[in-house]
Amino acid sequence: MNLKQICILLLLSILSFKAIAQVHNDLNTEQIDERVASCLAKFYQPDNKALKSLCRRGCIFIKFNISTQGKVVNLVFSKDSVTIIQDALVHAIHALEQDNILMNTLRKYKKTYIKPFIYDYQLGCKFDFGGVKAATGNTLLNYYKIRDDMEHYGETIFHMLNFDGKASQAAECLLLTPSRVGAAYD
Repeated sequence: MNLKQICILLLLSILSFKAIAQVHNDLNTEQIDERVASCLAKFYQPDNKALKSLCRRGCIFIKFNISTQGKVVNLVFSKDSVTIIQDALVHAIHALEQDNILMNTLRKYKKTYIKPFIYDYQLGCKFDFGGVKAATGNTLLNYYKIRDDMEHYGETIFHMLNFDGKASQAAECLLLTPSRVGAAYD
């Protein structure tokens, strides 16, 4: 073999290795979902003091895109989002940008991503049953009133495609599996 053939063979080997490595850098949908969930678990840090006054259960749909530069853009939340939760989610979703492999994969898909975020915060609920007294009469009515005030799942699901006050009939997107957080009773 002459030097020219060796150089061509070496170049082809390097290009083949680079192509294989690039394919392995793309994530499948399961890996995407795992990385997004892991990032939310790590970087979602709402104001604990504000959470202590929250009596609410529901779901927020997080919708975002990834720019060609690998940045989170068009980040919006479904109707009826709670400000303290939403503020913490903004930080957590933007933290996705730290994962270069994830960002490279997401920008190649050129999709809209929707992540359901289920929350259950009961630290601010005033469940007053008067000790071991049976839950009857006014006590039971008090419980049902608090529960009805705190439950927001149905409304959120009904408005799941209403982002920033703009309702849609359908969405072409990659729907990720839900993440769940909560805090009940101090």
